[in-house]
Amino acid sequence: MEREVTVDGLSCREIFELLSAYLDAELPPGLCTRLSAHIEGCGPCVEFVESLRRAIELFRGFEGRETPPPLSEEAREKLRLAYAGVIDATDQSNLESPLGKVVE
Repeated sequence: MEREVTVDGLSCREIFELLSAYLDAELPPGLCTRLSAHIEGCGPCVEFVESLRRAIELFRGFEGRETPPPLSEEAREKLRLAYAGVIDATDQSNLESPLGKVVE
């Protein structure tokens, strides 16, 4: 079991509980300073915070995009027919012997 790091009176567990508010700048300045001190002095917290920041940035890149319209009934029918063709071809190939003849 890994030992929990405590820096400036804050444990990793406490950091994780406050991290969202910290990244959103919703904490009092004194607490932000303590969190920053812990994060800078704790390798696992540095890694975790950086991965969380990257995830947030990726998510923000998707905001405001429109959802594409649903497929038309014609497109759906073409997909159904293509899928049925693949299934039929797969079923047919399972019936063939190594010599290429259909086994009945």
